[in-house]
Amino acid sequence: GFDGLEANLRHPVFSGLAAAAIREALAARRAHAWAANVPWPLFLNDVLPYACLDEPREAWRADFRRRFGAMVKDAKTRDEAARIVNARIQDETGVKYGTKRRAPNQSPADSMRQSVASCSGLSILLCDAFRAIGLPARVAGVPTWTTINGNHNWVEVWLGADGAPK
Repeated sequence: GFDGLEANLRHPVFSGLAAAAIREALAARRAHAWAANVPWPLFLNDVLPYACLDEPREAWRADFRRRFGAMVKDAKTRDEAARIVNARIQDETGVKYGTKRRAPNQSPADSMRQSVASCSGLSILLCDAFRAIGLPARVAGVPTWTTINGNHNWVEVWLGADGAPK
């Protein structure tokens, strides 16, 4: 469980990016009651990962935990936290939808440097923001449409019983 994961961070295999991501994910879990009661299997599958798709790997979690954690410090439920982040992420990051971007699956820093991202890049950005504060999230999508070329991605966030909209 929780203690075993943290204790194993001293193992040489957990260095650099992976170790930092694990430490930050555990810190987010401790920071909010609604994050602490996320079931462990969901935490491992949908909070802990440091990447969503095939975007370049980078250490985004500490910055995002600071940025978005401050926004949700008074949130009482996962639903409230998700709504706050979703409403404020564009202003916080300066990233808008656009097709004139470097790559479809950009890292958060790539998207913020360019101030533009595809639906895939926006999904990565939002998913990472949710994960950084301890909300289980994943990118979902369709690889292609039947009538036109192209894909579409979006974010699914788990709210659970204490966070479900009324």
